[in-house]
Amino acid sequence: MHKGTIGVLLGGVLAVTAWAAPLDLREVNGSARWVIHLDAQAFWASQFGTQLMRIVDSNELQVKLEALKTLSGSDLTTDIHSITLFGPDGDERHVVAMARGHFNAKKLVSILVLTPGYQKKLYGTTEVHQWHQGEGGKTQVMAFASDNQLVMSQSQATLEKALDVLAGRADSVQGTGRFKAMKRVPDRALVVACAEDLSEITQGKAHAAMLQRSSMLAFMVGEKEGFLNTTLQLETESAAAADQIEAMGRGILAMIQFQKDKLPQITSLIGACRLSSEDKTVEFAFRYPLEKLMPIIQSNIRTLKDQLK
Repeated sequence: MHKGTIGVLLGGVLAVTAWAAPLDLREVNGSARWVIHLDAQAFWASQFGTQLMRIVDSNELQVKLEALKTLSGSDLTTDIHSITLFGPDGDERHVVAMARGHFNAKKLVSILVLTPGYQKKLYGTTEVHQWHQGEGGKTQVMAFASDNQLVMSQSQATLEKALDVLAGRADSVQGTGRFKAMKRVPDRALVVACAEDLSEITQGKAHAAMLQRSSMLAFMVGEKEGFLNTTLQLETESAAAADQIEAMGRGILAMIQFQKDKLPQITSLIGACRLSSEDKTVEFAFRYPLEKLMPIIQSNIRTLKDQLK
């Protein structure tokens, strides 16, 4: 089998979401400093999700989904229940990806056996599957924590720690006081993300100067009463830093306005943005009616497809 096939398959497993559940911090490692969760149940039940899928649906997409279903033994649009990613820092080798759902473990493992560098090991009574993926030959490890939960990482040690947390043998982030912003997540949020100790996570990364002056970032996307609502909060080191970041944000929005020749709707989109700061916290909010937003998305997807032909 081509070495990229398993990447496409498992990438699909971890990228296509269906029925899901809210974030459960009891499943997140106690060392985690950032977490991203996709609630696909809310996505599929939302106007935004159903309309977006109608826009991107095509014969080509359906063919690929059917091919993945044949290979994996699972329907990726109905069998994947939830997706959670988290890590303790900015190193991709320490990232954990967890998917809940209905899996055909035998089919997935039979595909892995054919990949370069495949090995099977035991961690306690749990089978751990290792292989190499991509041009760089990056190591990937995967295990089933249970019949309905798949865990992946690039590090054996990271994977084992995640399995320990899920089995109750190691502490989770629940009860540590971390990710307090997640307590303010609205019901049926589509996407939630939070990162803390940003100065440590982004250390040595010149392009992340703004985040290095911040302690917490929270991001949420939801839908309510026909509006798509997006909120981003950034907790900075001081009120002065918050004021500077707000001013920078307003400058970026002003620059985007100059794209109105390419995107006539940009003025109304910018008008739906709200940027404010209070004490050390900067907040960006976007609220837009779906009946106006979806035609804009559809038009730009069509333009992009034309450009790619």
